[in-house]
Amino acid sequence: MSGQIKQVAEKLIPHMEMLNAHFEESNSRFNSLMGKGHDDLGRVLKCHLIIEYYLNLYLSHQYGISDIDQIRLSFAQKVNLLPKQGNAVVYVKKGIERINKIRNRFGHKLDASICEGELNEIDDVLKVMRPETKDLSPIERIENFTATACTFLIVQPKEIEEIYADAFNLFLAEKTNNNAG
Repeated sequence: MSGQIKQVAEKLIPHMEMLNAHFEESNSRFNSLMGKGHDDLGRVLKCHLIIEYYLNLYLSHQYGISDIDQIRLSFAQKVNLLPKQGNAVVYVKKGIERINKIRNRFGHKLDASICEGELNEIDDVLKVMRPETKDLSPIERIENFTATACTFLIVQPKEIEEIYADAFNLFLAEKTNNNAG
């Protein structure tokens, strides 16, 4: 084997200048990609993972599933299992979906970033629940939304759950009437 490698190396010697130039060019691109900041990536991923943790607890409780991980649902499938009405979780559902879209983009694009205009569903919740966050950076608003969404996903005692359901049914009814008129 080492004899064959020696033969390969000898064949490459006349081309080393060109090979090294190509390597340096490629390595420069690699180093620039590796050197790119990953703070937002880590923070988005952490928010996504924390929401999924609370989402699993919520769905396990709602549907009586003892080991939700065994079912192997995607994050999007789990979000689709959230109630569509009659529950406070409805209020944060669209924001959770938005975080999943942002996380997926970060997971598949090396140059992903968070655009100001893509946080509407998140900002709608924060305007009401955490108005002091309006001037924060996009990633800080995502983190604040995560805390809010997880609060809504916490499994509440039945009495507290009913209080939230009554309050949000009123809110959702008003929102539906405003959109219809």
